[in-house]
Amino acid sequence: MRGKRILTDVIQHIRPVSYVNKQGAVGRPVMVQTNYFRLLRTPESVIHQYRVDFAPEVDLLHVRRGMIGQYEDLFRGYVFDGTLLFSAQNLKSIMVNDVYKILTKDRAGNTVQIKIKHVGIVELTDMQQMHVLNLILRRSMEGLKLQQLNRNFFDPVAKIRIENFRLEIWPGYITSIRQHELDVLMCAEIAHKVLRTDTIYNILTQLVKVSSDYQNAFEAEVIGK
Repeated sequence: MRGKRILTDVIQHIRPVSYVNKQGAVGRPVMVQTNYFRLLRTPESVIHQYRVDFAPEVDLLHVRRGMIGQYEDLFRGYVFDGTLLFSAQNLKSIMVNDVYKILTKDRAGNTVQIKIKHVGIVELTDMQQMHVLNLILRRSMEGLKLQQLNRNFFDPVAKIRIENFRLEIWPGYITSIRQHELDVLMCAEIAHKVLRTDTIYNILTQLVKVSSDYQNAFEAEVIGK
């Protein structure tokens, strides 16, 4: 699910079922380009899924990530969302009953046990794999120093200022990774975010200058925005 919307199809079908292929019988071939990029995979690519529990419980997500990050060499490349960890590394050889335990210290010096349990392999057509790939893409965007605003990422360094209107335009990207028939494709759209650089104080001082009933005018201007 995404919010309250149920995602039913893992594979995006863009060819009507009544058609054998998408190629026409007449006309001339035309080379076109699109903003979809194929994700290359090796046949032996496998993503292992692990559940991570902390005892005593660690509430803060960034602290959890910091503790797991101390053992980056164990997982090699991995994605951790706070509870589930995904990695191409198979740890079953060092596990006992599919569980691997680590003792570490928090910042206060208290001992914390990290219990890592192997819960399965993410299949190619599983929606979970699309979730993992999108998490990897999100981490990559963060690595490019892009800033997340709502669901998308924008570049604060490349922003364009429009001083007369107290606006900034941030260039960025809308991305999505999904299974499309035979291939996993990443769609990358160019997007721009328009941000107001006005402050509450600026709005108030302007209304004081032009309105005798500036208090009500101020409430009408800012409440709900």
